[in-house]
Amino acid sequence: MRQFFYVVKNFIKMLYNCRPNVSFGWMVFCLSTAVAVWLFANYMKKKDKLKDVSSFALAGFIGYSVWIFVSTVLSRESVEYYRYSFIPFWSYRTLFIGEKNLLPEILSNILFFIPFGFFAFELKKIPTKQIILFGFLFSCFIELMQLITKVGMFEFDDIFNNTAGTVLGVLCGMVLDKIKDNKKRAYNA
Repeated sequence: MRQFFYVVKNFIKMLYNCRPNVSFGWMVFCLSTAVAVWLFANYMKKKDKLKDVSSFALAGFIGYSVWIFVSTVLSRESVEYYRYSFIPFWSYRTLFIGEKNLLPEILSNILFFIPFGFFAFELKKIPTKQIILFGFLFSCFIELMQLITKVGMFEFDDIFNNTAGTVLGVLCGMVLDKIKDNKKRAYNA
């Protein structure tokens, strides 16, 4: 249990350093949401209401989803005008002609959704295609909220990058499952 809290503490530090515009209060709110979901899931498992769902995966998925929404919509300042780009892959074209300053933004948008895909995959009850679709739709929702509330720039590239991150998270979950299965087979042999 001590190791779990150590991992959570370091994960929060990493998230806070990645998104410094998120206040500590919002970070505590997201963590509290994850802990509450984890406790509720454990309670429901004892009552046989949730049989095959990992409490950790459920708490991680919901807590991380809340954190994504908070850091991309709720923690930003509104501007007076709408910002958007409907040109697909403009950031990649700009990157390939030599503008290297967009690389961190592209990578952070991909990395941002890897835990989302991983936690969703670890829930085990959601088919892979639905996880990827949900990552895509959640990213669309965030981009639309940024556009409507004027707190960010709506762009197709972010949706693509977030969906790619979801796919990578699912792949990480698949690799981890394969490693666990191989260890179980080796142990039982």
